[in-house]
Amino acid sequence: MRISLSLPTATATAALTAASALALPGVAGAATSAVTAPADGATFVYDNDTHPGVVAAVDGTATGASQVDLRCADRRAGTWSFSGVLAGGGALDASGGGFHATNVTLPPQQQNCLLVALPTGQAVPTTPAGYAGPRLRVLDTLLQGTGLQDANGGVNQGKRYDFFALANGAEGDADWSSAADGGVEDMYLLAPAPEEAGRVFAGADAIPRTDPATGPDPTSTATGIVVDATNAYLGPTWEQAITPSMQFVFNNLTPFPTVTATSSQAPDGALVTDEHDLIVQCTGADPNYFSPAGFTCPPLKDAGVALDLRTSLSPSGHVVTRRWTFSATDHQAHTVSLVLANRASLTSPARTWRFPGEPGYAPHVTGDAVAPPATAPWTTRFHAEGAPDGDTSTGVGAITSSVAPAGIRFILARGYTATYALHVPATGTTELTNVLMAEATQAALEQDIKNAEGGGGTPPTGGGDVPAGGGGDAPAGGGTPPAGGGTPLAIAPKPKAKALPAASAVIGLPSARTCVSRRRITLHLRAPAGTKIARLTVKVAHRKATHPKVRGTAPIVLAGLPKGTYAVAVTVAFADGRDLTLRRVYRTCAPKRRR
Repeated sequence: MRISLSLPTATATAALTAASALALPGVAGAATSAVTAPADGATFVYDNDTHPGVVAAVDGTATGASQVDLRCADRRAGTWSFSGVLAGGGALDASGGGFHATNVTLPPQQQNCLLVALPTGQAVPTTPAGYAGPRLRVLDTLLQGTGLQDANGGVNQGKRYDFFALANGAEGDADWSSAADGGVEDMYLLAPAPEEAGRVFAGADAIPRTDPATGPDPTSTATGIVVDATNAYLGPTWEQAITPSMQFVFNNLTPFPTVTATSSQAPDGALVTDEHDLIVQCTGADPNYFSPAGFTCPPLKDAGVALDLRTSLSPSGHVVTRRWTFSATDHQAHTVSLVLANRASLTSPARTWRFPGEPGYAPHVTGDAVAPPATAPWTTRFHAEGAPDGDTSTGVGAITSSVAPAGIRFILARGYTATYALHVPATGTTELTNVLMAEATQAALEQDIKNAEGGGGTPPTGGGDVPAGGGGDAPAGGGTPPAGGGTPLAIAPKPKAKALPAASAVIGLPSARTCVSRRRITLHLRAPAGTKIARLTVKVAHRKATHPKVRGTAPIVLAGLPKGTYAVAVTVAFADGRDLTLRRVYRTCAPKRRR
């Protein structure tokens, strides 16, 4: 269940204050109240594990009621709802015209909280008219509970592998989960009520279970993250990959791909979660077989790479910054192929897209490939085609990334995957920063993009929102980025790579004109000057293998195959993300007999 929160505009605050003079239906007389502390927009960061959300002190005034109860109010689809009486906030003495409470605990899973005081013992009203209060800004990170633990049994029962965070700003809210689960599951624009007005993102910056450009054969299906050319798993993708018949056995495997998360507030006011993921791989007879089954997988091993992901929501609520940090756990260098799925929300009219170098917006369908930009930072924009500018029911959105992708492919009309080829050094880290922006107007979105790409000028101290009239959120100030994001992505452009030669000049295969009697083909690799081959993949018919040798010669053995025709495809992937593929069709035959 999602409960959203927004902070009030001055007009909305005045309206609620004025409404406090109205008589409340169902309450005798003219009972009114106003919570005066904490201040409007006060921030509370907590989780439901060991750090409950506690308001240290609540003060207010009341008339027409001798006792009051503190509750959280919010509105969805025009209907107001109220939480139960908050712990520490029940039956407060208001006989003297005021009330005071200490250590009031906010309800769990409560993202939206208009803090109000209602008369004790009276029926809960249908609206908060007559009861004014502050709208709290909350980050609620759910770390346990149904659906947030390993539910498949075995010795790993109860190990945390997932989390869910709900956060809000003055004009927008968002929620997110672990990197390999839903990513940024929602970004909404908010009406002053508080109420969600328009959904802009619907599942973005998330590692999918598998790379949609691969498969469906079990030996040609790649996971959403591949380390050193071998399929890898994080907590949720491991759970999703295990077939029901293997759950009992495979959830006894160690190391189990756990996920941990902590919540905080950054100096610039951003609400932050820091996630740490243990990445694992199979080590059985065929570690790239998907889904893991029987002897193909066990035992598991540490993939040699760990992920730390910082997600932050800006004070305005319009910008979510995701900083992906990969580091080696074994003091060895690694290559990582990372697929991230990005989806806009479903709207009518439908979403259209604009990529770097394109003159305008255009629709896309499943399977469309987009030429990746050669330099970074780069930005993708989308809007609802034909919707008026400023339409809060649809909004406009954009994603700015600090790393140029190796490929872009649409998985549906409103969503695409970006594939990144990353090099993780033996010591130190590799970082990828993605900034997701949601606005009502194109002008505000363009200012957000300018800030994200590093051209927004000098931001205010602390990296909060731009001063009045600036439009959008500013990144954190110069130097080391503060916790919480708004980080500028200005990066020196990479020199344009020299064009690759023809595949046949890099991949040497024998002629396919004659039959292959010895069932053995010798492959010759010649890396072009200035390039480095990261991996070699050979596919024969429907079987695929990744060869550990990436230079010189390597054998392709067809022994055991009956007489017939077989397609051989050899793909060389370079460290800069580009690749070349050479295909041949060979005919096997029985060798001639000698007298």
